[in-house]
Amino acid sequence: MDIDKFKKFLSDPDPNTRKKAIIALAKSDYRHKLEILVQISKTDPSPAIREGVLKIIDQIKKEAPAQPDQKPAATPAPGTAHDRLQADAATQIGTIFTSGSIEDKIDVLGKLIEREVGFEDFQPKTIWEFLAKETDHKVVMKGMEYIFKEGTQDLKLVILNQIYEGTFKIPKDILRERVMYEVDSNVLSEAVKVLGKVGNDSDIDMITQKLKHVDDRVRISSILALRLIGNEFTHEYVLPMLHNKDETDEVKAKAAAYVFEKDPETAVFLMEEMLEKAKDKYGVQTVIMALEEINHKSVAKLLAKAQEKFKTYAGKNLLEEAQLALNKKK
Repeated sequence: MDIDKFKKFLSDPDPNTRKKAIIALAKSDYRHKLEILVQISKTDPSPAIREGVLKIIDQIKKEAPAQPDQKPAATPAPGTAHDRLQADAATQIGTIFTSGSIEDKIDVLGKLIEREVGFEDFQPKTIWEFLAKETDHKVVMKGMEYIFKEGTQDLKLVILNQIYEGTFKIPKDILRERVMYEVDSNVLSEAVKVLGKVGNDSDIDMITQKLKHVDDRVRISSILALRLIGNEFTHEYVLPMLHNKDETDEVKAKAAAYVFEKDPETAVFLMEEMLEKAKDKYGVQTVIMALEEINHKSVAKLLAKAQEKFKTYAGKNLLEEAQLALNKKK
């Protein structure tokens, strides 16, 4: 199984596509499928899918070949063969990253990725410390492949933040792979933002695909990424978000602010239209959030108008609730 290509289906915006991919993964013989399923059970934006994945994990564990008469594996005592393998691996890795050749570094990283005996418990954080001083493109690529496969969410976010701040540089292909295949929404939203910071016009198509992601954090990061790239026309990609009745207020607010930045006249027109069509306090609230995000003196009057309309709808709702309460008493 080509797991990297398969992962794009696990992070598809369509929950039915993700479900099919999860089932296919569960039925596969991929040896690390449980690790991926555990991650999905914690990060998929759908509560129903997360709950379903937990049941799948339990079923896989129940169906695992029984091993009677075998005692639970104990933590290897100092001096055992496993302990020596771990110590040898740690020494080997340290020596290679201090003075080894590029080929040796890539070879040992390959062993880490494949979790070979003696290397399977090695900490990705240690490799990150070595990579922070590494200059060879191929070594960094291989090392980041290992970290993004085996590292914790916190470690991945720390690395992405350092790239965003400019204190650490990695080949852009690594970021593109993260944006394309990452299933953890927290990591993906940060990776999209970073790609916007260091990417260029060739990355616009990849970023705009994430405007339809199921997680609103990823959609917001995608809007920011388009702003960071600075292309003259990228704001046009977010215009449909303002017309999407199912879009969240926060995403619409970010989209409106970006459109205003590039085309103030169109943004104000859309806000006026949305306010006019708003039929309840929630529709008006969306406009208010967008105007507050724009935060410009040219929309001050429109904001005041929206706030007055909100008070009117809020008052109506209170009167309706009071009338319902009175009718119940009768």
